[in-house]
Amino acid sequence: MARGMTTERDTRSEDGCRGFTLLEMVVALAVLAVLVVLLVQVINAVSDVVNKASERVQCDLEAQTVFDRLSDDIAQIINRPDVDALFLGLSTNSPGADNNDQIYFYTQGSGFSTNTTNQSPVSLIAYQVNNAHLQRLGLTRGWDDLSYVTPSNAQTTFVATAPLQNFGTASNYFHTIAPSVFRMEITLLMKAGTINADGTTNAMNSYANLTNSTNPWHGLTNVMAVVVALGLLDQTSRQIVTTQQLKDLALTLPDASTNGGISIPTWTSLAMTATNIPPAVRSEIRIYQRSFPVKR
Repeated sequence: MARGMTTERDTRSEDGCRGFTLLEMVVALAVLAVLVVLLVQVINAVSDVVNKASERVQCDLEAQTVFDRLSDDIAQIINRPDVDALFLGLSTNSPGADNNDQIYFYTQGSGFSTNTTNQSPVSLIAYQVNNAHLQRLGLTRGWDDLSYVTPSNAQTTFVATAPLQNFGTASNYFHTIAPSVFRMEITLLMKAGTINADGTTNAMNSYANLTNSTNPWHGLTNVMAVVVALGLLDQTSRQIVTTQQLKDLALTLPDASTNGGISIPTWTSLAMTATNIPPAVRSEIRIYQRSFPVKR
């Protein structure tokens, strides 16, 4: 009897310690592989979301930096009662190339100076888009170097079609402040009811024409605010498009009109439907606008 009981107990012990069968191992490995694939997909999806959010935040920060810099420059713009300060808006490239504006104006904001002896409080400030990057120039000038326009908007000693010719090697002092900006549009909001030099009266929501090739300069008389719109595309999305596609995208966004200014809804709609831009890139285009009051 004792021997029989021992045999039964040994048999039960052997049954409880048996290993997995080959089929069970294969099934377990298959389930594990599926879980790993799903986990990798989830991680990649989360990584994409985080990267896109990071790029959008970077664009937001760039636009904020540009607007803060512009706000400081325009807040200190030279605005004299006896003569009108010069404000230029020109196409950066040849007409129709990419629609970008460039602006030049005098301000008491910061600028670079090679004169360490007599520092001037006046600077020539310029903003332009070059190779789909926004650049700023700040160059100190003496009071006797300044060019002005009279209240009748007549040009005085300033080559408007090639502004930097007036300042020697000033082009050497441009530096990039926003590498994601591919489009910049500038316009001037006029004071309603005021009379322009050509005898026309400004209505509500009237804007100056800064892209007139024969008269690209404009004084600040009757100007209520400088309005700036920016189009940005993050550096990751730029790797998907060519330089020509980026220029075509800038060209898609229209210039400001004298009646209504810059239409941000139109910009947004056209950017989202640009046929030569991949959908993944269109969704990452960021558009911003801000108005800067001109103090008198």
